[in-house]
Amino acid sequence: MRQLLVDIGNSRLKWALDEEQILQSGIVVITGNDLVAKLHNQWQQLQPELVVVCSVADEPVTETISATIRENFSCPLHHVTVGEHALGVSNAYTKPLQLGADRWVALLAARKLVQGPVCIIDCGTAITVDGLDENGQHLGGAILPGASMQRQMLKQETAGVDWQKLKPARQFTSLPITSTTAAVEYGTSYGLAGAIDRLIIEFSRQLGDNMTVLLTGGAAPDIADLLSSNYRMEKDLVFLGLSLLGKSLAETSLAGASLK
Repeated sequence: MRQLLVDIGNSRLKWALDEEQILQSGIVVITGNDLVAKLHNQWQQLQPELVVVCSVADEPVTETISATIRENFSCPLHHVTVGEHALGVSNAYTKPLQLGADRWVALLAARKLVQGPVCIIDCGTAITVDGLDENGQHLGGAILPGASMQRQMLKQETAGVDWQKLKPARQFTSLPITSTTAAVEYGTSYGLAGAIDRLIIEFSRQLGDNMTVLLTGGAAPDIADLLSSNYRMEKDLVFLGLSLLGKSLAETSLAGASLK
């Protein structure tokens, strides 16, 4: 089945056309008045049989994108709803719907990829860390602001920084730190790496030394080389989770249930 997988984040929409493997993909910045036009332009040649969407954006943005999907395609559209159980994963939250849909589908993908305990680090506008034991039981997780959010806060509250010259962490060379701009770069990037390493230690105490760490998300390459912990890069983790859900929905539909 050819699926259009749509991951709506806080600042960007990522999509992929999947049919056993990713055939096409794209990224659209959500802000601005030309969102619908950009989506029409990127999607005009696609012919999916099912669209699967997860969103952490606010309701007006999600509805605008959903309306655009309906305008472009006549196939079923499914929005991910976080539940207590799915595909071998049990949600740790007492109120399951409070878990972000992107974190939920990443957990489903991790369960498929790793036959054992796993810690998922998803690096986007915010950074999320989630643990999953060998039986598929979610242990909950942590959320912290990503580098861009931290720098934006510093930009609002401080003066004397040349914000146009800030570089991503992977372009760092070595000490000494010779400017306030460099101090912001080092402080935010190494601070995040240290926090992530510390959280990995805490999860490994619960899950064991055989825990696999999966690193994913658009900002993952910026932080990866700064980590002391071992990790495995999985850039398409959310897409894999969406694809697994889509296949499960299609099988359920064939068995007699409706697919919305």
